[in-house]
Amino acid sequence: MKKIISITAFLLIANTVLAQKSIPQNIAFAFSSKYPKANLLKWEIKNGNFILNFNLDKKKYLAVYSPKAVWLRTERKVSFSSKLPSAVKKGLRSSDYAAWTISGIKHVEEPGSQVFLIQVHNGNMLSADHSYLYKIDLLLSFNNLGELIVKRELSYEESI
Repeated sequence: MKKIISITAFLLIANTVLAQKSIPQNIAFAFSSKYPKANLLKWEIKNGNFILNFNLDKKKYLAVYSPKAVWLRTERKVSFSSKLPSAVKKGLRSSDYAAWTISGIKHVEEPGSQVFLIQVHNGNMLSADHSYLYKIDLLLSFNNLGELIVKRELSYEESI
């Protein structure tokens, strides 16, 4: 009896794994409609949504779709601040964080909006009594016009 239960459980697990190897048709159609020239590298299900990693024009992207194949967002890491739109560069230069070190940049496109997430830190600095070092990491969100729309402190484990 235990053998039959074990074999049945194995077959159910194997069937589930095999079924997930091919991307659902509705997701594949929505993706290829939005990005017809993209090369899909891999996909996974995370928090109920479909995460698709792909290349397009020699750049790596990540797209997120709902289970009903609704496009939620697309993300792309930006390698250098020089590749930011001029309005965003100007917004960063005129902000209180112009002298901070950039540790990551991501371009996020969502339905109806685009933002540039820029992770900055102030480096290691001495406290007033020089007893310990501390560092502040912030995530700055700029819109296409270069306006700082959100500022959030990141915890030690977070990064973009």
